[in-house]
Amino acid sequence: MHLKKLLPPSWKRFLPLSWINRCLLCGRPEITGPFCIQCLRLFSPKTNSRFCPLCGRPYLIPARHVCAECKLDPPPWEKFGFAVFFTGIFKEIIANFKFGTSFYYLDFLVGLLECGFWEAKLDVPEVIVSVPMSKGEIQKRGFNQSLELAKRLGKRLNVLVAKQGLSKIKETRPQRQLSRQERLQNVKKVFVSQKELQNKKVLLIDDVLTTGATCKECVRVLKQNNCSVQVLVLARAVE
Repeated sequence: MHLKKLLPPSWKRFLPLSWINRCLLCGRPEITGPFCIQCLRLFSPKTNSRFCPLCGRPYLIPARHVCAECKLDPPPWEKFGFAVFFTGIFKEIIANFKFGTSFYYLDFLVGLLECGFWEAKLDVPEVIVSVPMSKGEIQKRGFNQSLELAKRLGKRLNVLVAKQGLSKIKETRPQRQLSRQERLQNVKKVFVSQKELQNKKVLLIDDVLTTGATCKECVRVLKQNNCSVQVLVLARAVE
């Protein structure tokens, strides 16, 4: 069976015209897409009627209402979108890209990100900004995965990417090691925004959203420049 018959309809138009001839997961040769048929069965795209439209929190039953947490404490962004849930094979691929520098996944992941952009009906922004990393974090990892996603998405949408739109001026502990309350405190007053973003319609890009603490702090800083901000993340963690 051909790859396009197995993919969700909304994904088909994001496939590149040509791919390498081996499956990105198992290395099986002579395939017509990024993954072989066997590995493709591991993918399960999100159901568009089972999550909060403001934060992506998953529901067990079909629903599109705003979740209780967002009603009590509304997120500061205007719109929110994400591509996939951070589970299963998607979690493995994203972790390999983020921590293992598996750049051959990048085009595939950007395709998912663009799909999430259109599915969430986000507005085309004036500028794209990524969640920044500190100098120490970049030296340790070698690259900012959110910036790499933002640069490729900017090309696809024909939108300017402000590579230094946000800066991280303090070193922090890794968010994944912290509790929800610790995450909120960990990112306070660590980001600054360029004045050139004043009054711009901004799309903020991050790789994975868990509690939303980092994105919320970035949006708060951008709004000090009177920006209107939408948030788009590659994956939404399932807490």
